[in-house]
Amino acid sequence: MGSFHLPSNLAPSEASPEWMNKADNAWQMVAATLVGIQSVPGLVILYGSIVKKKWAVNSAFMALYAFAAVLVCWVGWGYQMSFGKNMVHFLGRPDVALDQKFLLDQAFAGLFPSATMVFFQFCFAAITLILIAGALLGRMNFHAWMLFVPLWLTFSYTIGAFSLWCPDGFLFKAGVMDYSGGYVIHLSSGVAGFTAAYWVGPRLNKDRERFPPNNILLMLAGAGLLWMGLVVPLRLSEEDMQVGDDAIHGEEAYALWGDGERFENSKHNSVFDVEELPSSTLMPKTGRGEVQMT
Repeated sequence: MGSFHLPSNLAPSEASPEWMNKADNAWQMVAATLVGIQSVPGLVILYGSIVKKKWAVNSAFMALYAFAAVLVCWVGWGYQMSFGKNMVHFLGRPDVALDQKFLLDQAFAGLFPSATMVFFQFCFAAITLILIAGALLGRMNFHAWMLFVPLWLTFSYTIGAFSLWCPDGFLFKAGVMDYSGGYVIHLSSGVAGFTAAYWVGPRLNKDRERFPPNNILLMLAGAGLLWMGLVVPLRLSEEDMQVGDDAIHGEEAYALWGDGERFENSKHNSVFDVEELPSSTLMPKTGRGEVQMT
């Protein structure tokens, strides 16, 4: 039998080393893009349209700035603090993630390069900060937000990511399971949002009494982008039932919440719909990995 030769496009090379799986790398980039679309343009559109007209530009730019600022901080020190060499049992050593050799070497997990992993994890870090911004729309000065983003990323997000997601983290070693970012992203952003809103203080009384969105169609479009990014699983190859199961539970929670809101107020409100969409999808997420389907 003659020797077998791979086609030239599949043969290992400097651009495609033997350890890399092109399909895994492609899917990882697609998954990262799905998360990124939730932030830009998803949450940029949602935040800019769900608030009063006078806050539209400021609110949209809070999300856009967070996305851009997190990228700079992430490659500058955030990624290594979250997934790099162990400094303490809950935090990595600050370092840049820009070296060519480092970016082209195999990532700490998976059959793809570190460059893909850096981008993938960046999208999660960025959306966590943008979710916090939702609690501060119409409350916080933009200059204060510019300081908050790098500080919270450095001293809060990196600790959770290293502890739960990094193989050297003490919670990871203890066997704690964070499925779909239920703790590192959703829980941490929720707690931070509530805490920040408490310390910043409430909006003016006239704004609290009436808070209409400035563009309902764009508000629904932004919410739709966010919801689809949440429903599509990031581990499709590992959890075949995840899409249908999460979608069904999310629809159940959405219907129940909507029925309760209509019963209480005797009318339907599109703003409540937008609030229900992401919340109903997030409800099953935190402990989702421990739920057994029968």
